[in-house]
Amino acid sequence: MVLKHVTIVEVIKGMKDRIPTGKHVWAIYGTITKPNADGSELDDITRIISDEYLTNFLAAANRVFRPIIVQVELIRAIGVQTPPPDK
Repeated sequence: MVLKHVTIVEVIKGMKDRIPTGKHVWAIYGTITKPNADGSELDDITRIISDEYLTNFLAAANRVFRPIIVQVELIRAIGVQTPPPDK
């Protein structure tokens, strides 16, 4: 996916066709470490909470490896939801 603008909204638009009906993006996470071969959790996962975080993450990740991988946490679309707490 190529971003026209470096914003969280653009990231979500770019993956819109992959989000199942009735689900919404709850949180976006990124890391500048390559995934572990054994699938274990990485230590330096960052929750991307603003366009500024996204810009900084992409700049750092772009220097480490490509493609840049982010993980998106989805929730069911039921009523009003509160965001996950910052870590």
